Amino acid sequence: MTRRLPISCENCRQRKIRCTGSGVPCDTCRRRGFTSSCHFKRDVEPFYADIQSNASQETLLQRISALERLLQQNIDLTSASINSQQSHTLRSPVSDAESGISTDNRPVSCLSALTSDYVTPLHNAAGIPDHGLGTLITSATGHVRYIPSNISCDSTLLGLFHEPIQPPAVSSGFPFSFDSTTAHQSLLDMLPPSRQCGELISIFLDVFSPLFHILHDPTFQSTYTAFQNDPKSSSLAFLGLVFIALGLAVTALDKSHHLLSDLGRESSPAANIRSLAARYRSAAMKCLAADNFLWQHNLHTVQCLVLLIYAINHAHGPAWALLGTTLNIAVAIGCHVDPETLDVGPVEAEERRRAWAALMMLYMIQNTCLGNLTPFRLDNKVRLPADLDDEDILPMSLGNEEEVNAELNKPNPTKMSYILFKFRLYRLATDICHLVSATRIPDQMQVQALNDRIMLERNAQKDRFYGKPELPIYHQAHSYILDNYTNHLSLLLHRPCLGVEGQIESIARVQIGYERCEQAALAILSNFETLHSRPELQPYCWYIHGLGSFHAFLAISTLLVLFGKGRISLASKPVITQAVRGCLARFHETASCSEICSRACTVLDPLILGVDVGSRQLLVASPALQSSDFGNMDNISNDAGLDYINLDGRYGGFDLNGWTLPEHLEHMVTAIPCEQWLSPAGFPWTL
Repeated sequence: MTRRLPISCENCRQRKIRCTGSGVPCDTCRRRGFTSSCHFKRDVEPFYADIQSNASQETLLQRISALERLLQQNIDLTSASINSQQSHTLRSPVSDAESGISTDNRPVSCLSALTSDYVTPLHNAAGIPDHGLGTLITSATGHVRYIPSNISCDSTLLGLFHEPIQPPAVSSGFPFSFDSTTAHQSLLDMLPPSRQCGELISIFLDVFSPLFHILHDPTFQSTYTAFQNDPKSSSLAFLGLVFIALGLAVTALDKSHHLLSDLGRESSPAANIRSLAARYRSAAMKCLAADNFLWQHNLHTVQCLVLLIYAINHAHGPAWALLGTTLNIAVAIGCHVDPETLDVGPVEAEERRRAWAALMMLYMIQNTCLGNLTPFRLDNKVRLPADLDDEDILPMSLGNEEEVNAELNKPNPTKMSYILFKFRLYRLATDICHLVSATRIPDQMQVQALNDRIMLERNAQKDRFYGKPELPIYHQAHSYILDNYTNHLSLLLHRPCLGVEGQIESIARVQIGYERCEQAALAILSNFETLHSRPELQPYCWYIHGLGSFHAFLAISTLLVLFGKGRISLASKPVITQAVRGCLARFHETASCSEICSRACTVLDPLILGVDVGSRQLLVASPALQSSDFGNMDNISNDAGLDYINLDGRYGGFDLNGWTLPEHLEHMVTAIPCEQWLSPAGFPWTL
């Protein structure tokens, strides 16, 4: 006997409400916004009987219903894609609001879809919900997804996004084969003991967090305290963040620090640092893999990846592919949308801005170092993070406008000041590389414009950092690092003049370029010596032995070219001689623990030490050289001659007089592409 079929649609039956039964979709589903999923059992039952009478009716109905939903979802997504392609330009998620398009005429169903407990409506600047901006969805596991406006108006599609993402089976092995249930405990077992772990976290907060300030320290500390009390309840993404903090912290340890002997098993302190840092970076990646970070993510995922890329860059490793993955994940959780339009608190808003700004910095400089692989800029409307310390970001609000402006106008730097300075310097580096790479002799007006920007940055740094001995030690370190990078950019900008003869360009222009190269190079070597000689700056040895040594390598090479070409004054010769001797001494002193210094010695030793065989012993053994002071950065003069350097008059047997400039050294300084001088990882050391 034929089974009697219900006359109501399946949506109304499940909700136990009245159904008109007038057709597909019914009037009730049309009013409630569920038109795409409305269907009647009576429409599919006969079809089922004709296809397979022996199969289970209920199973087949479920399959057909699922196929209908998937088909309707595909139709909606395709329609949305076609509509978006009709626009001539790619618009940001806030374009509709800014263009004045009204949302009042949208169906009520689109607005009612935003009343779920899991959905947070977006707001415009006036605080009024704006349903054209998109939606943030947070799952029960704490993972976040950003849903654009063209999808968030369909309640059925929005409901599908609430469902947890099912990654491929572990047995498939693609692309990772971690089982998060069993992996969590094994990852916890990779942590150092609690006391050592806490000590490393403190070092991270003292050294690296103020330098690359993408975390809100009080929030991180409170989450870490909860993690200490109950490690098993922590998320895998936060556990990965802890591991990358440990990996960065070990690079700041002194070679005699007890943690190296407690945790390391290598034969030397330098080897222990490299081994531990690599171990913790690997553990961080395993945490993300166990969390299925390619399918589900949150802000901790992005923060962990950004810090991981930062750590890989300082270890001179490749990170371009991981950078692209991180960029897409950041977009997936809505970091490319300014948090002012999201219903998030001020702390999370600033963390989102910080993560996005840091990601843009890394993307910008990596793209430039690799020769402008992607010759376009990402279009987004995210404001830069506020130049505020963490304690000035209140839990409920950022305070009134007058209070914020007062914080921004403070003369002393904040923990955010360094990264904001670096953001502008990276943009400047990109512009310099574009100009210098475009022609052998850049246009003088363009060179002067970029030089003016360099001077503006230098003056801004002096206003915030210089002449303030009461600043915390991390701010003092930041001032040296920023000054080094600014002078490095000055060298890159004016470097082409070293390969230009006077008769080709005006003698005055070339002489100005020589003087600016000399000033910038000597300033870098002065900072390099200060960073080496001040014990309180020892936690920044990872910078001194890495990028700081690379900057010093270009500086000393530039001075040697100037000296060999006879382009310096008699008064500058003893200054440059002592600067070169001191820098070489530092290179030899740290060659055993610094790959950059070791490579620099390999390049420079045949050029200089070949002149005087006894120079090698002199450079390593002379206390006068190892304690020589090239001056303080507060006294840097913009005038030629640089009289700020305190000469001791002792040069021993080391003298550059009569030294002949090797052709390949001049080629290295003047002909190697500008972008390859930005990072030691991209520099052709084998030339």
